[in-house]
Amino acid sequence: MPGPGQSRRIGRAVARNAGAAGLIALALSLCAFTWPWDVNGPWPSSSERPVAPLSHPSVETALAGLPGGPSGGFRFVAFGDQRAVADGEWQALMAAIAARAEGDARLLFMLDTGDIVNDGRHADQFALLADILAPAADLPYVVSVGNHELKDNRSAVARQNTAVCLAGLDADFGVGRMYYAKQLGRLRLLVLDSNDLVYGDDGSAKAVATPAPGSRAEAQWRWLVDQLARNPESLTLGGEERELTLLFCDIRGFTSLSEGLGPADLTTLLNNFLT
Repeated sequence: MPGPGQSRRIGRAVARNAGAAGLIALALSLCAFTWPWDVNGPWPSSSERPVAPLSHPSVETALAGLPGGPSGGFRFVAFGDQRAVADGEWQALMAAIAARAEGDARLLFMLDTGDIVNDGRHADQFALLADILAPAADLPYVVSVGNHELKDNRSAVARQNTAVCLAGLDADFGVGRMYYAKQLGRLRLLVLDSNDLVYGDDGSAKAVATPAPGSRAEAQWRWLVDQLARNPESLTLGGEERELTLLFCDIRGFTSLSEGLGPADLTTLLNNFLT
């Protein structure tokens, strides 16, 4: 039978082992942890239907039909990374945008900052995207491609699927070029493909100050410099003074509230809030 001193040493050893086991268990649990925004949600992992181009009108067509032209001003809706809330919240947003557009002739287009599907390798996810956007199918859909639809440039299939789905964005939009410009009156939108700039052409590179010669990233930088050179006054340091009215708002508890309302009721709520 161990003496008191030996018992204390055994106790400390057991405690150390228990602590180490706890740290190992915690590490393993963290390795298995999945962030909520990385869960597949409603996005299918299948490719039974071929990808089809979205049928939204072009922003140029909408601009040409704008009453009084762009000089009278226009509005657009901006959102992004909605693929993480495609189990109802994105659908409710689209219903609200469609309802808003019916009574607002100067709502010109929707601007999506990317992550339009969860995994661009699966063709059926683009069909779900089209279904989600369907209520606002009459509004142009301007997109800056995100890393989820292109799988960080590590999948040629994902890039091809995205190129087909968004083919109507620009005449030069395709697998080898997913950046473009839109001139909307006095507003010029330069929409970049950050995937090439961050991940490289094949997804194996990190962001570098000087892109590899002949790469898509180098071509994009050259294009961006040319676009900025066309309007050098926009690069004036120090900015300019203008009178502006900006509204930043939030609805307390909107996520939990939207989970308990149907699309029609949620649309009514948002319309009452915004008008």
